Amino acid sequence: MPVTSRSTKRKKPPRVNSDQSSNESTTSENENHAIPPKVARSVALTPTSSSSRTPQSSSVSRRMKARGDFTRSVSGNSVFGSGSRSATPPHDKDNSQGTSTPTSTLGSQSQANKHEVAPQSKKLAENSMSAAPATLGMPAPRRTYSQVRSFLAPIEDLDPDLNTPALSIPRLTSTQSYNELLQSESQEELQQDTSTKNITFNGETDLRSITEMRVKGESRRFGDDIEYVLEGLEDKSGVKVRRASAVEFVTRMHEKGFVLRARASDVLGRAWRAIHQSVLEAGDRVFDAIAAIFICLVARELQDVSGALQDSKLPTTFCFILNRARELDGLEAAASDSSWAMYADVAKRAGVGKVERKQLCALLTLCQNIKLAPTGQVVTTRLLISHGMSLLVPKPTTRPLLLDILASASAYMDVFDTRLFGYSTGLNVLPPSGAGSLHLLQLMSNLLRSCQLAIDQHEPSEEDEETSLFMKETEVFANRVVTLCRVCQILMASDPGDLEAGVSALSGQCALGCLKTLVLLTSDLAHQSSQESNPEANEFAAFVAQNPLVFHIIARFVAKGGDPSTQSAQFEHACLGLALLLNLVKEGSAGVKQVRSLSLYNACLLNRKCSTECQCKNRKSQLALYSGMYGQLQNESTLQTDFHATFLLGYLAVLLGLLVVNEESIKDTIYEELPGPSGSNKFEDLAQSIEQFVHAYEKVAQATKIRTDRDEEDEEEDKDASSGGDAGSGIALSVAKRLREIS
Repeated sequence: MPVTSRSTKRKKPPRVNSDQSSNESTTSENENHAIPPKVARSVALTPTSSSSRTPQSSSVSRRMKARGDFTRSVSGNSVFGSGSRSATPPHDKDNSQGTSTPTSTLGSQSQANKHEVAPQSKKLAENSMSAAPATLGMPAPRRTYSQVRSFLAPIEDLDPDLNTPALSIPRLTSTQSYNELLQSESQEELQQDTSTKNITFNGETDLRSITEMRVKGESRRFGDDIEYVLEGLEDKSGVKVRRASAVEFVTRMHEKGFVLRARASDVLGRAWRAIHQSVLEAGDRVFDAIAAIFICLVARELQDVSGALQDSKLPTTFCFILNRARELDGLEAAASDSSWAMYADVAKRAGVGKVERKQLCALLTLCQNIKLAPTGQVVTTRLLISHGMSLLVPKPTTRPLLLDILASASAYMDVFDTRLFGYSTGLNVLPPSGAGSLHLLQLMSNLLRSCQLAIDQHEPSEEDEETSLFMKETEVFANRVVTLCRVCQILMASDPGDLEAGVSALSGQCALGCLKTLVLLTSDLAHQSSQESNPEANEFAAFVAQNPLVFHIIARFVAKGGDPSTQSAQFEHACLGLALLLNLVKEGSAGVKQVRSLSLYNACLLNRKCSTECQCKNRKSQLALYSGMYGQLQNESTLQTDFHATFLLGYLAVLLGLLVVNEESIKDTIYEELPGPSGSNKFEDLAQSIEQFVHAYEKVAQATKIRTDRDEEDEEEDKDASSGGDAGSGIALSVAKRLREIS
């Protein structure tokens, strides 16, 4: 029986959907290739003649060609088409007449079909892409991802439909970098609210908005990170939780940038309010030490500490802690076992036990690690508090606050009341201190700095003008400042090898603080006396002039300042001493009498017998000392180039002129002491020296910007007033005028 061709039995597939067509085409191929059915093992397979077999290579190529054409056709129609799908049936080797095609013809036909299908599929894809906006409603992308996302891409290039007058979207023309924009915009403009500004189409916002959002975000994250510590600080359940939270907070304050971030997120003020409340309520030494460390760390990073903490009563709190630290200083007691044993009874009465000591030791270790105090000094609560108070005195200072600061400083200076007498009998001039001499002098220097700021920034109210600051407490304070200045002067005259390292230099700094404080106290300020009753009276100056020790201190500093060997080291001491002497001589005859009666040897070594008054054999009157120094400085050839000699000469000229004007009985004595030939007009030369000094002083003050900053109201008042220097310059010029009248 002859074998018929299988291709003649295949029917042409109907035009159905792609899925059904695919299944049918696969089935027809399997039928065409005559896959033999399963035959039982017992039945033998009938061999097929070689002429009726389809070549294997031709069968595989046919199948691959048919499936490839079908895939391309479906993919071209289903992705971008209008919805109708069609399957291209595979091209069979037999035509409708049933003739067969050789293998070579099939290969060439397959290649031809490939070339035909590729342009067709490409054309279908292009047609479908052009029709996509109508079917999908989305614009066709014409740029790459980076071009579309670029902030420099023009809006009209992204989509022509958006470039219409109705939308009025501005074109981005960014020509400056990020750093240039930051430098061009001020800090106030960066903090302005930019929420009302429009956001551009591609998401770009104003630079100030981005900066503000970033700052707010950082502050929010920082606040969330530290929130648990703040909750512990504000806990009302127990003091132990608040202590632990406070210790944790000050420990983290040492981290870089912590204080600045805490200020920006309002965490700093919130933490201080909680610590301040605990200091007032709990009253233990741990919170006192925490408050001291807190203030010092804030002052290290910020200048306006009072504004950052939002507390104008910081000095009052400091005075409260200082007064309590006199009885027991927590950090000093926890420094060693010996110091703890020394304060054991006091610590027990104050409620400081083992737990508190452990926390104080941790705080002391923290202070040493972050170097709050100079190397070699013992860290104590009172030292840290005094340092903070010397920086945070508010402006203006009220009368009650001024009195509190003076009283707190005076209480710590009482240890020097008997030191001069003890030094004359063979004792050490410095009182014994467990914290050391450096700590004691640094504490005194900080307290004096606080007093200077409080006095200088005191502005009396209408009620305060009727009363005077001169009272028993301030009188005691002035005497203790004089005594401390003399102790520092003795330390400066001692051999540095016999003292603790650094004591000699620190004593000179402390002596400057004493002189500045006395100058401020004795200055002719409106708030220091009732001008209605006696405008020329200054109770502080009159009181200080009664103490002869002040004049010995001044004469010693002036003599050392005029000596070329020690002039550079003690020039500032000499100028402040002469300024104080001018205040004392200007206010009455008491100062003039002291200058005439007291004697001094300009090379006195300040031995024990000269601790309170010079007892040297070669001493001479202070009036002769000042007159002789004036003549010596005037005759020096380097006067025009020596800055120190010029200023000392000017101060001495004003002093001698005041003595002549206020006390006519010593006019002849001063005339004889002045340099120049007898019978010449020496007072005219003295007046010229005063005028030259005033002119030089104003030039230096203007060049170095010595004058303090005033408020806008004060500046306007100064502009309205006649310009001619400060009150001191006016007094000096009036003295020169009086000298010309006398001559």
